This record gives sequence, C-alpha cells and structure tokens, in this order.
Amino acid sequence: PPPTTRLLLADGSALTLPLRRVAGTPSTVAAIERAATRWRITLGAGDGGFLVVNDGYAPGWRATVDGVPTPVVPANVAWRGVVLPAGAREVVLEHAPAELGRGLVLAAAAAAALLALLAGGAVSAARARPPAPTAPPPAP
Repeated sequence: PPPTTRLLLADGSALTLPLRRVAGTPSTVAAIERAATRWRITLGAGDGGFLVVNDGYAPGWRATVDGVPTPVVPANVAWRGVVLPAGAREVVLEHAPAELGRGLVLAAAAAAALLALLAGGAVSAARARPPAPTAPPPAP
C-alpha cells in the first residue's frame, strides 16, 4: 500500500490521506495573502486533499474554496483545516465571530436607551420649570 498520513480532527476521529511525493500532483500553495482576520491562499492545481493552516483554530472562521462555502474544522488539535476538492484554485478564510455581532447589537441598543433617557430628562426638566416672570407694564 502507498504511504499515508493521518490528520487528527477535533471530534477525535482521524482522516487517513495518501502521502504524495513531490513528483505526484498534490495541491501546492502558490501564494498567501494574510491579515489578522482574512487569509487568501492561491493553490496550484492538484488532486485535492486537506489544507491545514498552522494558525490557531477558533470558532467564527469561515472559508470558501473557489467561491463555494466550505466548513473550517479544527485539524491536528489546534490548527484550521479545510477540505480541498480536486482542482481547487483559491481558499479564502475569514474570521467573523458571532459574539462580535451580538456585542454590536447590544451596544447599539444601550446607546439608543441612553439617548432616550437623556431626551426624556430634557423634556421633563423643561416642563418642570416655572414660566419666566414677565416684566411689569411701564408706569404711566
């Protein structure tokens, strides 16, 4: 049998993949553009397989492979992994944690409530003021 390599997944299972030699046709990384929350990886054509990015896995990572949404899974315990179909040319990984969206909604709601309280307080203060005294009419 040909040599293989094992990839450990977060659920305790493992994928056994063929270990290709340089002379084979594995997908090769041609270019990487990397930012804190976005990676764009350009691949040379290949038979597909599993891309492992040696950068920490965290919930909130999304991926597309050639524009098609693809799950990001923890690979080898701590890294990000994406399944590659044969002929894959580009992988884009983006991080957008769900907590960020919820936090923005809560912050907006709190700001709206604060503005409502401040506006309500200004109206109440204006109503509570006695009318300004009027000047007495001039003496004849």
